[in-house]
Amino acid sequence: MKRTMAALVMVLLLLPALPLARAAGASEHWDSDRALGANLTIPALVDLHIGQGVNISLEPDLNASYYSSVFLNISGGLEVCGTSDRPVALGAHNEVQFSRGIFGGYLYIFGNGDPNQLSVRNCSFQNISMQLAAARGQFRDCTFDTAYIYIIDSSVVFLNCSFRRSALSVLNPATLNQTRLSGCSFDSLTREGPAPVWSFITATAVKVSGYLAADSCTISGYGTGIESSSGLPIITGCVVKDCQVGISLETTDLADTPSVEDCLIHNCSYFGLAASGNLLLRNCTLSGSLFGLVLYDTDPDTSPNWTLLGNRIFGNRDYGLLLSGEDVLPGDTRFDDGAGRTNDEGRIVKTGDLEVYIVTRGSVVLSDLYVTVTDAAGNWTDNRRLNSMWTRISDMTEYSIDNSGKRTDYYPYKVRAEWRGIFSETAVAAGTRSVTLVLEVLPDLVPFEITLDPPFPRAGDWVAISCTVNNTGPTPSTRARALFTLDGERLDQSELFPVAAGSSSTVRAMDWKARAGTHIVTVQLDSDPQTAQAENDESNNNLTFNFTVGEAPPRPAVAPDIASAGAATAVILVLAGAGGYLALRRRDRAKED
Repeated sequence: MKRTMAALVMVLLLLPALPLARAAGASEHWDSDRALGANLTIPALVDLHIGQGVNISLEPDLNASYYSSVFLNISGGLEVCGTSDRPVALGAHNEVQFSRGIFGGYLYIFGNGDPNQLSVRNCSFQNISMQLAAARGQFRDCTFDTAYIYIIDSSVVFLNCSFRRSALSVLNPATLNQTRLSGCSFDSLTREGPAPVWSFITATAVKVSGYLAADSCTISGYGTGIESSSGLPIITGCVVKDCQVGISLETTDLADTPSVEDCLIHNCSYFGLAASGNLLLRNCTLSGSLFGLVLYDTDPDTSPNWTLLGNRIFGNRDYGLLLSGEDVLPGDTRFDDGAGRTNDEGRIVKTGDLEVYIVTRGSVVLSDLYVTVTDAAGNWTDNRRLNSMWTRISDMTEYSIDNSGKRTDYYPYKVRAEWRGIFSETAVAAGTRSVTLVLEVLPDLVPFEITLDPPFPRAGDWVAISCTVNNTGPTPSTRARALFTLDGERLDQSELFPVAAGSSSTVRAMDWKARAGTHIVTVQLDSDPQTAQAENDESNNNLTFNFTVGEAPPRPAVAPDIASAGAATAVILVLAGAGGYLALRRRDRAKED
């Protein structure tokens, strides 16, 4: 009811102030047909009387460039005096606009404090939206055709009314303001048969937040026959058929217990009756649906009060009773029709939802996870791929009871989470709502490539040997040692600095003087057991590389003829030098003489 009260406050803030008491006023009589082409407001102190056989048409200008619906606002009393042979008609001819999601006419009736404010008999409402705000009174033998009625904090009775392709929404949080439906019929088809409409009209026939009493009503062909999101609906002697969901009830206040008694709910596509929260179900028949009765417990901190007395549940295509989250005593519920007709799958099945949380060391977020679930017999019941660290596994079967009364238990389940070969699993007992699996996800250092510099060495070259190391894990590594061996003998042990997740780094050995021939170099990571770090995969820490060192290039040899020529040249140069020296000496002496 808390949500209902909040919604009511918001709605009332949008409404004009309403008089608290009824004051004497004038009367206005409409005894002949009339068409309203513009908005009309009847003054608050004026009571409107509409005579037998009168047609009131709300006619907006369909040719106007800016389309606007026509509003009729009434704050005083309303008396409509139609008869069975001379009914009153009030509506709008707006099929074109209606197909666009707009009503041509809107009727607003605001309460005036008079408990007998409304007395409407034998009136046909067509193609309009009607809102009753804090109003009181009665609609008797009326027809609503393609209409939407919104009731706010009002005490209004609908007796023997017919709703064709129409819906009624009730927001009545106050105990004294209770709308009542008695002997009414709701059919999603129009006089002309099925027609496309906007979903909110045929989605739910009667929507309730608060208080509603419905007795001896028939509802057929809607998405949901009666839907209550909170409050205290009382449903007695009704027939709900050919809907997707017959009746859907939700209570949020532990003090509220909706009741459904002496009703027939059948031939629904999904559920005959679904309830979340308290429920009294007495002397009802639920048949011909997927599940006859569905009871949910969505709050782990409370247990709903479910009371089942004198019911028959049979002929449903799955189980007769589906339980989710809590057990219930079926009491004297019969799961057959007395002539051997049972439910296709069995009497009762109980299911529950399980939330699976996956955590890792250091709060690493993973993608491409796999979660599998197997039951007590080892059968896979769920297998899914995740890109998040959380999932909800819905409708895990706890037990089932077949048509002979035999019970089969499916717990304990085993839940397993896996990421790239790393897994964690646990057993889940009955009644468990959540489980946490810890994946020991670690860094993973993988030597990727060994390189030489120069890449094609010859004997006698000094060669630098390096190794590129990838961290394929989701977490950073710590420092690691890399052992280089050459032809089976230790070459060097170097230190690899921390490598970020998904990154790479290079480690290098001391230079080696190449020797001719074929060689094998091996790099082994985490070579020291005292300093080795835990990894996702310890089997991928080694890498081997084969290479060949060529012979050193030979020194160039000196040819004999070249040597002789060189010696002769040297003698000639010496003699030439000596001759030149002697010539210079002779010249110097001549100058002295």
